[in-house]
Amino acid sequence: MVNMKMNKDKVRFVFKYIILIELIVLVFVLLSALFSGSESKAKMKNSLDPKLNLQNYKLLVAEIEEKRGNLVKLYAKSTSGAHKKRIIQEAKTLITNAVACELPLYWYGTPWNFHGTTELPQQGNIACGYFVSTILRDTGFDVERISLAQQASENIIKSLTDEQYIERFSNTPIEDFVDAVKALGIGIYIVGLDMHTGLLFNNGENVYFIHASYIQPKCVVWEEALQSYILKASKYRIIGYISADDRLIIKWLLNKRIVTCK
Repeated sequence: MVNMKMNKDKVRFVFKYIILIELIVLVFVLLSALFSGSESKAKMKNSLDPKLNLQNYKLLVAEIEEKRGNLVKLYAKSTSGAHKKRIIQEAKTLITNAVACELPLYWYGTPWNFHGTTELPQQGNIACGYFVSTILRDTGFDVERISLAQQASENIIKSLTDEQYIERFSNTPIEDFVDAVKALGIGIYIVGLDMHTGLLFNNGENVYFIHASYIQPKCVVWEEALQSYILKASKYRIIGYISADDRLIIKWLLNKRIVTCK
């Protein structure tokens, strides 16, 4: 009887062990499918929409430049401070739309690589700093694309905006960080992390993180800031509220060179 009981116990143990192994394998398969599916969807996004092609990207860049030129003419002719402020506000809206909504559409799915330096969406690879500097350049900012991209994220931010538009966060819970960005205001931010950089977009309701991600799906992505593993994991975060800086907007209007801070 004792031997029979021992045998039954062994059978139960083996049976439980087999079930556990099967569950582990199932979880691994599901996670693999999830990651590969996300990567495939991101990479397929542009190929599924024929309008998001390289020719239209170049046309969009030219259109943004034309709009900048029109605003410059109005700004130069204006003799009223109030009118100049309205033009600056129009410029902010144009820049915000270009940086957060229009140009990145063409970049989603472009593969990330630590050494990636491509200047064109869906062509080659892009590193996080080069993604930021290229988007800024194609929006019409006269930045030193390569030099800016190779800087620490804090230097990227300092190159663009003054200290009054810069905020730093250390060991801040992601919920508190996102709430702080919301409180600062609608618009575009450059964000620097422990080992990464990207764009934040506050649309008044949510905050989004637009960046060349070095984790799966390892490509340019748009994600909710609260859900971003990279944002959550970073102990240090620095943000530059670039669309609030009138001085920077005027540099964009007048096509003035933005020197890289080193």
